[in-house]
Amino acid sequence: MRRCISFVNKLLLLTPALLLAFSHSGYGADNKVSDTRATLAKWVETRQMISRLKADWAEDRETIKSTISLFDGQKERLEEKLAKVGEDNAQVVKETAENETELAKYTNALAKVETMIVVFEEKLKAQIKNYPPPLRNDKHLSELLKLVPKDSHDTKVALISRVQNLILILKVVQEFNSELHLESEIRKNGDKDVEVQSLYLGLGQAWFVDTSGSFAGTGGPSPDGWAWTENSAIAEQVRKAIAVYDKSQPAAYVALPAEVK
Repeated sequence: MRRCISFVNKLLLLTPALLLAFSHSGYGADNKVSDTRATLAKWVETRQMISRLKADWAEDRETIKSTISLFDGQKERLEEKLAKVGEDNAQVVKETAENETELAKYTNALAKVETMIVVFEEKLKAQIKNYPPPLRNDKHLSELLKLVPKDSHDTKVALISRVQNLILILKVVQEFNSELHLESEIRKNGDKDVEVQSLYLGLGQAWFVDTSGSFAGTGGPSPDGWAWTENSAIAEQVRKAIAVYDKSQPAAYVALPAEVK
């Protein structure tokens, strides 16, 4: 660009010289020789200046071409970068849309899980009274039950903590339900408190008998909680079943009354 300005300036400087040369051609005959010499000198100077201007212009033209080529290259690189930015933005928009779709799926799934957990917690709280007394009195289970929200529909307890707690509760309940349990308990016989041995079969059935074999009966869940029914006629069967269970006598088949609910 500087060379272009230089070329113009030189051209401007050349113009007065040309005008001066041509103006001298109109003088008298006595000055013809001197005028001719002066004109020739100016002509030579002008030719030299024109040659220099042509050389400068040729050099400036190459510089301008190089500058234009440089700018074209920068323009192409800039356009490539802009195109890549556009592609990256499109990819970001696509990935964002995909992530939002996945998030919506997970949110819906989480809402369904929460609904299920609320149902399980409500059922659990309603069924606790029907659990056999040894299970209800289990310290581990008691601690886990304290963690169940009082209002499952309105709680700040994290969903994952509630799920984990339910799993632990179900594990304790399942372990009790899969085994026989022998417990020493106090049971009412009329107005008297009598010590009995109770044999529990999971969550749904139990039998008891006192040491004398005169007081016996069955137990099981009811709408009002675990309930006991006296049936002294089964005392000997219950005592035998207990003896087999604690291995105080050889294994044998023992028939005990059971109620399926």
